[in-house]
Amino acid sequence: MTVAPPKVNFVVAGAQKSGTRALAHFLRQHPDIGLSIERLPEPHYFDKRYRHKDPPQYDAYHALFDAQDLSRVTGDVTPIYIFHPPSIERIKAYNPDMKVIVLLRDPVARAHSHWAMEHERGDEPRSFAFALLNEVRMYLMGKRRHRVISYLQRGFYAGQIAHLYDHFPKHQCLILRSDDLRKNHAKTLHLVHEFLEVPTADLPTPKTVHSRDYAPLPRWLDRVLRATFANDLRRLETLTGLDCSDWQRPQP
Repeated sequence: MTVAPPKVNFVVAGAQKSGTRALAHFLRQHPDIGLSIERLPEPHYFDKRYRHKDPPQYDAYHALFDAQDLSRVTGDVTPIYIFHPPSIERIKAYNPDMKVIVLLRDPVARAHSHWAMEHERGDEPRSFAFALLNEVRMYLMGKRRHRVISYLQRGFYAGQIAHLYDHFPKHQCLILRSDDLRKNHAKTLHLVHEFLEVPTADLPTPKTVHSRDYAPLPRWLDRVLRATFANDLRRLETLTGLDCSDWQRPQP
């Protein structure tokens, strides 16, 4: 009788700039949870490294994890997966029982943080407002789901979650607000541990991981963006049961 090799059994699939690095930091401290090798904290297997083979072969994927970790509850933290539809489909083909965690952030704050990261790297020379206009221009030209120029698109969560639910039953998905990890640290980690079916060990001390403050947006731009995301957020609330009302209110 052939014994199936152990598989990665959960992914933190997104969203980018929504606290996934912080969650990985906390999960890595749990004695019963393994993540990818530390030099590759985001494996990017199902979006970048995936190669179609028939029959599928996943040795290259498993090589991104310590062998001993694959015998534990093991996770892949790659926040682009939720934004990249083929990734969700490939994950389903790899492991239909995969558990999927998604952290979501106020889409306006997420877009601003995304732009700031790319601007500081030198990959985005435009101001935030002009970067958004450029993204709209590219979108209308058919250039969509760009890995960098997707400040707005990544924040339209409802369609991404609907696609996830098309491939995984809701009981295999845990959708969280990034605010909850920051403001309700213990309760949120308990929820994650329960979802992953691991004992709640001594919880790691709350810590801010890779965070910074930004100059506030001009009031007019904040209002325009909140109106832009409003309908999608209401659909997201219906899909997930999350309360996103504070993300719809203009910031003071």
